[in-house]
Amino acid sequence: MRPAPCRPCGSTWCASGAGRAAACSPSPSGRPASAAWSNVTTHERRCGGQASGLGRARRAVRGRRGPRRAVRARHDAPPLRRRVRAPPIAATALDPLQLLPRPAAVALVAALSVAGTAALLWLWFRRPLPVVAGIAVLAAAEPWRDALSLGRIDVALVALVGLDLLVLRRGPLVGLAAALGLTPALFIAYLVIARRYREAAVAGGVAAVATGLGWLVAPAESGRYWGGLLERVTRVGGAGDPGDQSLAGALQRLQAPDAVWPLLALAVVLFWTTRLQPSGDWAGFALTGVAMCLISPVTWVYSLVWELPAVLTLLDRRRWLAAAVLAVMALGLVWLVPALSVLTLIGLVLLAAVPRERTSDVST
Repeated sequence: MRPAPCRPCGSTWCASGAGRAAACSPSPSGRPASAAWSNVTTHERRCGGQASGLGRARRAVRGRRGPRRAVRARHDAPPLRRRVRAPPIAATALDPLQLLPRPAAVALVAALSVAGTAALLWLWFRRPLPVVAGIAVLAAAEPWRDALSLGRIDVALVALVGLDLLVLRRGPLVGLAAALGLTPALFIAYLVIARRYREAAVAGGVAAVATGLGWLVAPAESGRYWGGLLERVTRVGGAGDPGDQSLAGALQRLQAPDAVWPLLALAVVLFWTTRLQPSGDWAGFALTGVAMCLISPVTWVYSLVWELPAVLTLLDRRRWLAAAVLAVMALGLVWLVPALSVLTLIGLVLLAAVPRERTSDVST
């Protein structure tokens, strides 16, 4: 039975609970948005939390389902109250996808993500059989699986950054990822620390140009996004949502004072910089991805695909640890023991355990 449309916006998106796959907000050109636009939806401003999909999730949390399904239902609800969204340029870049049917758009993003993952695995293994086996293993890991099923572009951004840092060594793809996802801007800082100044300048320039294009194409959206960014960042964490596996989210679940998060984030940044000096290209790529997930104000489970390069670096010397990390990511312990913030702890372990060099770095 087709659900009744949402009263505030006239869409069946929130009523059907299909917000994980598509957004109901229009694009800058005025047409309905595609599946990959879910990270820049304006549904929050329109509906103000009246979506029936979120209501069903709240009723489930009240005890009508088991504990794991209840918590998971709350996370799978439409992203009405997520505090940090992607910049408007991300919507502009994905505008052509709205020409496709919704399932086709999600399938296309998933195919690009799988291709990017295969490229990264090839850079590490250089043999086809381990690449195929690696994709099969990653399919069981919740971050990678969620990113594909939700139509997220995070996996593709990981591949872009990895290709630029490890092979091209030019900087434009890092800048593009920073413009589309904002938090990957930490890789520009990594390039400065690694004394790859020319690449850092190119990456910064590309990010600035792409952001400027976002202002030209969607000035109103850009003004609202950048104007309210500071407020959203200072109100850290996902309001105790177990799907938020950043340091801020973990501290909020522990009900720690707000002043603790900046101190811990600063400590993580300092430890990250010390681990980068010296380090190979793979280690820098992996360590920066882990640090980015930890210090971000909000890190949803699907964003933890940025930690998968760190798992790869463990295969040289600490395979048992890599297997343990993948097992934890596959078991969904986030939902079984939400107060423990398992994946946040995994991030701290990875930040300390990633080897600084590998036997055969692709850059050599």
